[in-house]
Amino acid sequence: MLPSLSHLSSFHITSHLIDDFEIINTISMANLRTLSIISFHSIQTRLSETFNITNLTIFSCSLENLFYDLFKYFPLLKYLNLRFLSPYNYPLKKTDEIMEKYSGIHLKQLSIGLFKYNFDDLKIFIQQTPNLENFIIYTKDNI
Repeated sequence: MLPSLSHLSSFHITSHLIDDFEIINTISMANLRTLSIISFHSIQTRLSETFNITNLTIFSCSLENLFYDLFKYFPLLKYLNLRFLSPYNYPLKKTDEIMEKYSGIHLKQLSIGLFKYNFDDLKIFIQQTPNLENFIIYTKDNI
């Protein structure tokens, strides 16, 4: 049934109880502009088809996902909502070449829920978004 929804412009999957990877692999991405997913893993096999998405919500991801994948595969992104941004107990690997090559020139709004990095790491990401107009962060920690 989902493949027949070829004119789908918005798709949200918010339950951790559903295998979102399987569902994402069956929907048409051609007209999709708004997408909500559990993690970058959910869409890993479809990254080459995400160029049209302008509004993205990710429930759980790392800064590495953002540095290396976000602006490369979502170049038209205007609105980004990150619910949980965490290193998952792995240190952040930064490569200047990647970070200089892709930037979020269209990103206007960034909202971050739970943030588990230090402020310097966040600053590097923010520098990739020269046209950011709205920045919202919710955190219990001092950044």
